[in-house]
Amino acid sequence: MINTGVEMSVEALGKIRDEINEVDLELVELLNRRLKLALNASAAKLAECNPVLDLARENDVIERVCRANEGPMTDDQLIALYLQLMQQSRQLQESLRANPETVIGKTPATVEWFIPPIDTRAYLTD
Repeated sequence: MINTGVEMSVEALGKIRDEINEVDLELVELLNRRLKLALNASAAKLAECNPVLDLARENDVIERVCRANEGPMTDDQLIALYLQLMQQSRQLQESLRANPETVIGKTPATVEWFIPPIDTRAYLTD
């Protein structure tokens, strides 16, 4: 259930954020698991001289996850996330095909790369 009440204690907010942090860690684990599987699929595609991009498969994935979506995320939001996820997967697969010696693993990134500009107008009240 979603709590839409305005009043929330600092302690309650802290507990919610702790739970979000746990979910984030689970998501990182699942995303990396998915990417490893995609890399295995890429190796199979390469063995059969198939391209990295398989639009039919990507469309199937989008349709399947949208059918499973029970909200509150909209299908458009879910599609945007999956399109980005699949794009990142394709980029890694293509870079590995171009340079099989590529080391797969964690690379440093700047925090600014992940944080989009905030439109503060959404927070203003009349």
